[in-house]
Amino acid sequence: MPILVPHHFSARSYQVPLLRYFEQDGRRAMCAWHRRCGKDTTALAGVTIPKMIDRVGLYLHTFPTAAQARKVLWDGMNRNGMPFRDHFPPELVADVNHTEMSVTLTNGSIWQLWGTDYYDRLVGTNPLGVVYSEYALQDPRARQLLAPALRENGGCELIIGTRRGRNHAWKLLQAVKDNPDWYTSFLSVRDTFRDAPGEDGSPVISEADIEADRRDGMDEDLIEQEYFLNVDIGLVGAYYSKQLEFAHAEGRVTAVPYNINYPVQTWWDLGVADATAIIFTQAIAGRVHVIDCFEASGEGLPYYAREIRNRGYRYDRYARHHAPHDIEVTEWGTGKTRYEQAEEAGIFFELVPNIPRIDGINAGRAFFDKCLFDAEKCEPLLNALANYHKEFDERTKIFRDAPAHDWSSHFADAWRYLAVGFEEPPAQDPKPVTVETAIPWLNPGRGWSRRR
Repeated sequence: MPILVPHHFSARSYQVPLLRYFEQDGRRAMCAWHRRCGKDTTALAGVTIPKMIDRVGLYLHTFPTAAQARKVLWDGMNRNGMPFRDHFPPELVADVNHTEMSVTLTNGSIWQLWGTDYYDRLVGTNPLGVVYSEYALQDPRARQLLAPALRENGGCELIIGTRRGRNHAWKLLQAVKDNPDWYTSFLSVRDTFRDAPGEDGSPVISEADIEADRRDGMDEDLIEQEYFLNVDIGLVGAYYSKQLEFAHAEGRVTAVPYNINYPVQTWWDLGVADATAIIFTQAIAGRVHVIDCFEASGEGLPYYAREIRNRGYRYDRYARHHAPHDIEVTEWGTGKTRYEQAEEAGIFFELVPNIPRIDGINAGRAFFDKCLFDAEKCEPLLNALANYHKEFDERTKIFRDAPAHDWSSHFADAWRYLAVGFEEPPAQDPKPVTVETAIPWLNPGRGWSRRR
């Protein structure tokens, strides 16, 4: 019997141009569509499944976190109670793996959900298609990692989500919106209607729906962001959006070269299961020059010791390395603290004062005015700081007074340690840097202490 694809899906008028683009062998699309207009359903039922039938391969549907991927699409249902996975015609499904969140078709094609919070685990995959859902909240390095594979194998990508300030997603949309190789679309609640066969033509989100959200306590800025895609609002709930906006407006995000005459300090957020993030700074003429950053995961301290040695800065001119107090916690299995392990790797840490997280975030806000950022080398740090936001409670529709833990947290924590631990250098110009002045732990007689 013939099998109808898309399955259990009738396109609305605003979805049709996107589907036709991919039917005509389009490769790159970016859609800034408002909340609850069926972005993921359109991507799965209208784009990905037909592609999986036409060309056998691996197809990824990514979210900011794996937990969000499972909640929204794997376990999620549409407004009529139909599981989203039912868009796969049952006659074509060979296997469903609930642990891996994957569906294998009878022709061998595989669809899998991923969280880009651990984007390095995508290394070695060779997808033919990738959907980036809520890309504004994703780590952009995941797309950078997968882009070469898609170009090489002639694959396709679809980027979907709401607009959340002038972040990496907004910059990408500005860069590609006039590119003939891309399909782009911008839809607010004023542009979408339930006009598929059998529907009544009403707005997808009505004024009554928005008013109901207001009564339930939904923030007005969040309404502007999610329903009207107001990019001037910024990422609602972001801790550092205003500070970053001022830094850009004042020209403090620019080229900030390394100055060999001044020592370099590093500021670490040390992860075990999570990533380790490092910020590199120099204090020059009353300013903090943020010259570089680095992040990796799944590596031991010797790896990071080699990395900072090979970073291009004279190793004898690292002034101090800074880490949070939990570095002194003894790890199960080794019987040693990470401080002791770092010493064995040749890294001697000074401990940052331990203060409440919210006080550290406030210190991080105030610290921006002191800083110049290298636009190129610090792009991952700036992206993370732009995305660092309060956790949103979907049930109450308000923000909790605590940060969401995602890919941006690691650099944001390192930034907090920098803001809390930084000490103003002497006002006079520094003397020529030597091994003794730059690395005081090599000369214990000078009375250097790791604690303040």
